[in-house]
Amino acid sequence: MTISDALKSSLLKYKENEPLAKYSTMRVGDEADFLVEIHSEEDLKTFLNLYKDYADLPLLILGEGSNTLFSDGYRGIVLHMMNAGIEQISEDDNFVTIRVTAGQNWHKFVEYTVNNNLSGVENLAFIPGTVGAAPVQNIAAYGQVQEDSFLSLEAYEISTGEKQVFDEPECEFGYRSSVFKTTLKDKFVISSVTYKLKKASEYIPETSYHSRYESLSGILEEIATAPYTLKDVFNAVVEIRKRKLPQVEDYGTLGSFFVNPFITTEKLKEIQIKFPDIQYYPVDKMQYPALEDSKLKDAELVKIPVGWLLEELGWKGKMIGNVGTYQKHALCVITNGPATGKEVIEYMNQMKKSVMDATGIEIQSEVNIV
Repeated sequence: MTISDALKSSLLKYKENEPLAKYSTMRVGDEADFLVEIHSEEDLKTFLNLYKDYADLPLLILGEGSNTLFSDGYRGIVLHMMNAGIEQISEDDNFVTIRVTAGQNWHKFVEYTVNNNLSGVENLAFIPGTVGAAPVQNIAAYGQVQEDSFLSLEAYEISTGEKQVFDEPECEFGYRSSVFKTTLKDKFVISSVTYKLKKASEYIPETSYHSRYESLSGILEEIATAPYTLKDVFNAVVEIRKRKLPQVEDYGTLGSFFVNPFITTEKLKEIQIKFPDIQYYPVDKMQYPALEDSKLKDAELVKIPVGWLLEELGWKGKMIGNVGTYQKHALCVITNGPATGKEVIEYMNQMKKSVMDATGIEIQSEVNIV
C-alpha cells in the first residue's frame, strides 16, 4: 500500500503536493509531498502507528511556521500540529498548574494566563508560534525564560509511537536550546506542555530588561502608572515588540534570525578596539554592567547582541531584491515581495560573512532551515 492510500484509509486530514509558503511566516517554500493535519492526540497516535510502515520517508514537525525557513520543497511528510487547548489541572494557595496542547498559539496562552491573573510567562507575550515549540527553543524575552515556569511535557517517540513524560532536567534547557534540538532532535513529537504559574496576588514585575533603544520600565512609564500590574507588563511587552519587530501582516518574517553569541572576555576586549561601544552582558541576563562589574569580572564568557553588530555593519534596512533586513531591527530578515528560500539563505550567508570578517565570530542561525 502506498503512503497516499494509507493516509486515505486512516481518515486523517491531509493534502498532497501542498505549497509550503503559506505555512511559514517567511512566505517562501515550494511544495511538500504530503502535509498531514494533527487536530488531537488521537490523530497523532493514528499517524505514528501508520508512519511505522513508511519510516524511510522524511518527517518534519511544523507548528505555525514562525521559525521555519523552507529552502525549497519538502520531499516527505510535514506533520502540521493544530491541536489547540488549555486546561487547568491543579491549584493550591499560590500556584496553578496548566496543561497546554502543542498546537496552541503561544501568545493566546500567555493572554489566558494574564487574564486569569497568573504570573510566569507575561514577559513572553507576542512571541509567534505554538506552545509545542516553546520548550524546544526554550524561548526567552525581556528577563523571562519559559523554563522558569516549565513543569513537564508529554511527547511521543516517533520510532515506537510510545508516550513519554519529560521533566525539566530531562529537557536539558540551555540558551535558546533543549535536548530536542540536540541529542533528541527529530526523535519525538511533543503533544502537550505543563506549566506551573504563580497567582499574582502580590505581583512584582521583572522590568530589568533594556537594550540600545528601549527598556521595559521605560515603556511601562509611557503606558501605565506604578505600581504596575500583570496586565501592564503584558501590554508593555506587546508594545515593544510591535514597535521594533516586523509584523507578519506586513512582511515575510521569522523574527530574529541569529542567536546572540557567547564570547570570552578576552575576545570582547579585542572586539572593543574596533567597536568600543559594543554592548555585552552575562550569559544568563539581559543587562549591561561594566566589564569590571562583579557580575562579569570573573566570568569566562559574556554574551553580545548580534543585532547591534549587524546594525554597526550597515545591515539595518538593507534590501537585495525582495529580501532584506527590517528598517527598525538589523536582526530581522524580511521579504517584501516574491522571493525564494535560496535567496533568503544567500542573504543570510552574506550577513554571517560580514560579522565574521569584522570580528572573527561565526554567528549561528536561530531559525530552522529545511
